Amino acid sequence: MINSLNPAMMPRGVNFQNNVPTAPVSVQNNTPPQTVTNPNLGGLEAMASYNQPVKTVKKEIQPSLPTIMQPEAVHAIQGERVTNAEGKLDSIVSKNDKTTTVYVMDSQAPNDAIQKILYFDNATGNLTRVQENTNEIKEGQMPVVKEILIREFDANGDIQKMTKYDENNKYFVHQHEKMPDGTKKDFGIFPDGSSNVAELDAQGNYVKVTSFSEKGEIAEVVNFKDDRESQIITYKNGIPAKVINKEKGVYNPELAKIPAQDKDIVPAQPYNLGYEPKDVQGDKKFYSNGVVQEISTTTANGKVVHKFDSMGELQSITVDENGKKKEITYDYFGGNKGYRITEELGDVKKETTFHPKGHNVLLTNKTTGEERHAKYTNDGKLLWYGKYNDQTNERFGIGFDKDGNITEMF
Repeated sequence: MINSLNPAMMPRGVNFQNNVPTAPVSVQNNTPPQTVTNPNLGGLEAMASYNQPVKTVKKEIQPSLPTIMQPEAVHAIQGERVTNAEGKLDSIVSKNDKTTTVYVMDSQAPNDAIQKILYFDNATGNLTRVQENTNEIKEGQMPVVKEILIREFDANGDIQKMTKYDENNKYFVHQHEKMPDGTKKDFGIFPDGSSNVAELDAQGNYVKVTSFSEKGEIAEVVNFKDDRESQIITYKNGIPAKVINKEKGVYNPELAKIPAQDKDIVPAQPYNLGYEPKDVQGDKKFYSNGVVQEISTTTANGKVVHKFDSMGELQSITVDENGKKKEITYDYFGGNKGYRITEELGDVKKETTFHPKGHNVLLTNKTTGEERHAKYTNDGKLLWYGKYNDQTNERFGIGFDKDGNITEMF
């Protein structure tokens, strides 16, 4: 199961692609801002500042509806029931004329709980939607779904909408829309009912971000003039109340040393497969449908285990070299096939995700609860670095352009 970030717990205004934050709403730097405070809208200068282009309107975005099944309904699913080599139910494959739905069971309660649901388009073979369930399973009790993450993909395999529900049925929604002229809009809805709209140009640069309160009133508008200049307008009761002009910026270059000093945030070395995994020699296990489930191989350096799903797709490779374990997990990251390398570094779990658009790193300290994130281009340039700790409510994020210049932070 993908160990996804919890977007509902991240800073407001952070966009998510492949479960990694890409840009904050507000831009801060070390240049003293020019502030105009004018609740009464008096003065030509203030009025000129408020004279914005056509005001962005809040769009009603509906969350993706989850598939929730009690054990009795799970037992009644129609389709091919595939068991693993141990005789336990692994998955149920349900097909109709247009789609194929694969229900992957939770290994802790294989007969009663679903861990993942994948939806495929039969005409193209493309994955169109994934639902991941985080289940609480206690002995002697029925499974309880604690969190649900739903991702829907467009024809290019990019995330079109992501919805996450918590156990209280509160949800976070992030939706992408591409305009005919090549520009884009990102819509976000947060658990408290507030929302925002981010408008991007055809090159993917942020042009404007509009935030709305839980009542639907406009709360803040950030206009990005270029990489280093912006204007922030805050509203009170839907009326402009303050204007902050961010001058062409000079960020403190010392800030760039923070990620540079974090040696663990460097991505793991890519894992180049370079062979057909099904042809690997070793001890084999099979699913009930005849598909290979697992191949275990003992090498001079240790043990290597290849695991496959019931459809024959490679799921993971676990490498144990002289007691040092590393797991490479293959899945759909952003709708396109990619892989994640998981390493245990003492109290810290390190996950490096490689996908067609770049790679991301997530470090999770299991003792302190701190998470560190980094996003890189395919050629290894750092675009984003952030630290988050929900236990202490600490937040820090810093963004870079492709030349290494600091362009944003919060």
